[in-house]
This record gives sequence, C-alpha cells and structure tokens, in this order.
Amino acid sequence: MQKYKNQLQANWLLLFFTVIFYFMATIHITRSHQLDPETIRSKVQELANTLVEKLSAEYQWEQDRLVFNRSGANGFVRIGDQELEVEVKLGMMLRPLKSTIEKTITEYLDQQLT
Repeated sequence: MQKYKNQLQANWLLLFFTVIFYFMATIHITRSHQLDPETIRSKVQELANTLVEKLSAEYQWEQDRLVFNRSGANGFVRIGDQELEVEVKLGMMLRPLKSTIEKTITEYLDQQLT
C-alpha cells in the first residue's frame, strides 16, 4: 500500500510541474516603428542596460535580437526594419504580475518608439 501511495504522490508531483511549466506566462508585443536601424538599436541597447542595472539581467546580441535572461524571466527583443517584437516568458513567481509587467513594457515601447 505504501509503495502505491508513494507512486501516486510522484505522479501528482510530475503532473504539477508539467502544468506549471506548460502554462508559463508569455508576453508577446509587436510595435511598428519608423526609426533608422542605428537609432532603434541604440534604444534597445538602452533597454538592455536598464535590465542589467535594475533587474540584474544578463543579455547578449544575436544579430538583430537582444536575448535576455534573469531569475524568473527570459525573452528577446527582435529589431525589424519597421517593427519591434518583444517576447518575455515569466516563471511561476512572476506569473501573477503578468498584466503589470505587460503594461510597463507597452508604456515603455510607446514612449520610446514615438
């Protein structure tokens, strides 16, 4: 009976963590812009510097994408000719703050891209 109970608990834990990782909150925002390549890259670099200073994030450039990572979140900012794409995947601890984080990103983009 104890063996069955332990197996059942293990299965529930596996299911729990699978659901948590599957439903990891993702923020996806796309904004158009009319900025030249040098200006838009400069603005994204400023964002990267802010992520490092305020959120202890790490980042690296992969061609036209700024890929960032910090505890509880990771994502990228992709620079296109006429649009900017932002994707942020939030971990379990930041998931309840998804709407607040999304609003902050949206306001920042609206301010920087006009």
